[in-house]
Amino acid sequence: MINLLMQIGTALAALATLPQIYAVYKNRDILKGYSPIPCFGLCLAMISFGWAFYLMGNWFSVLCEVPVAIFWGLASYYSWRL
Repeated sequence: MINLLMQIGTALAALATLPQIYAVYKNRDILKGYSPIPCFGLCLAMISFGWAFYLMGNWFSVLCEVPVAIFWGLASYYSWRL
């Protein structure tokens, strides 16, 4: 039951993040007010969660963490450039 809930949560996070990735890539001005260091910290957190899922053998959740980590990485990069 715990693995199922983790998979559902990470799948929903990935699905909710996909449109945000496109929005950030297309319109970088929406990141005004974002701080690059916390965004980078969240990117590292998502990578850590993905690594933990990998060690647990939960491949579905590993794949779902990829878009979330990409989003926070892009947010960090583009907010740093602003």
